[in-house]
Amino acid sequence: MAVTQIWEAAHRPFHWSRRPVGSRLQAEVCDDRAQNGRQRRPAGRGRRGPGGSWSGGVGLVGRCPGGGRARRRRVGSQVFLVELDGERAVLKVTEDLGWVDRAARELAVYRNLAAFLDGFLPVVRATQQDPGGVRLLLAALDPYPPATALTDDAWVELADRLGRLHRQPVPRPGWLNPRPWPSSEQVAAAVRVWAGHGVTDVARRAAHQLDTARTLLSPQGTVLVHGDSHVGNLLRGPSGPVWADWQETHLSSGLDDLVFLWQRAEFDGAHPPRDTMTAAYTAARGLGVDAGLRSALAASELRLLLVSWSPFLGYGTADQRRVMTGRLQQLVDGWDAAT
Repeated sequence: MAVTQIWEAAHRPFHWSRRPVGSRLQAEVCDDRAQNGRQRRPAGRGRRGPGGSWSGGVGLVGRCPGGGRARRRRVGSQVFLVELDGERAVLKVTEDLGWVDRAARELAVYRNLAAFLDGFLPVVRATQQDPGGVRLLLAALDPYPPATALTDDAWVELADRLGRLHRQPVPRPGWLNPRPWPSSEQVAAAVRVWAGHGVTDVARRAAHQLDTARTLLSPQGTVLVHGDSHVGNLLRGPSGPVWADWQETHLSSGLDDLVFLWQRAEFDGAHPPRDTMTAAYTAARGLGVDAGLRSALAASELRLLLVSWSPFLGYGTADQRRVMTGRLQQLVDGWDAAT
């Protein structure tokens, strides 16, 4: 396959963020300084010096615009937007050894589960895995607008679509497992982080409530979840929203995908309509909105907020941290009523 053009795919038009913060994508293609005549060291595997030759490992050969040199990020995955004989595609390359296990999990989704998730993930055109890393060539789709630009109707559509995703009859291969419940050491570390943001008492109360939260999730059953479900990982497919970046997929009650969709949006300044989204999600999935489900939602949110978010609070602004600490306070204060 001949690449006729290749572009940087940093924050626009594609969003493949690896962290639950408003961060830029860890992917750039062409080295501006090389294009401007300043030399840099060779950029690594599959990329050669001045002149811009480039190979992504899935039968692609292309050149950077302006004769620049292709470059490689040291952390996470790279995402490139390429043009193949007039058609655009997305090339995702993971050669960072710290991320290869996640990339292999995503590759397994495309190779083994795509037929069961038709319409819910991008069409895969080519894949490659070797000791050097993982490469995916995917059909290019338009991204979703930012969370702050979505209407209530758009949020409800997402919730309905998410419920339908969780209702798909997907096999349970051996590599697909539930995510371990946070250990006491992880909870203690999270409490220390939250205490550093001025909510020591709230975090301690949340840790105490987490002891009972696990028992509230089991009645919801176990489904395949995306694991990093936020608007930055959504694309526009022909039949509705499509989820990209499946590196965090696992088995769970499913509610954490819905909860994280809310949390990440609120962190970014949006106001998703939680109640109407809950109704749409449960209807699509075939669940009833009752006291048990509301308890499970609260339990899922408490775990995510207290433990999973704690390493990322420092990446946010003061206003964003206030949103999250305020939500933790609200959960803790309303725990008895919610559960």
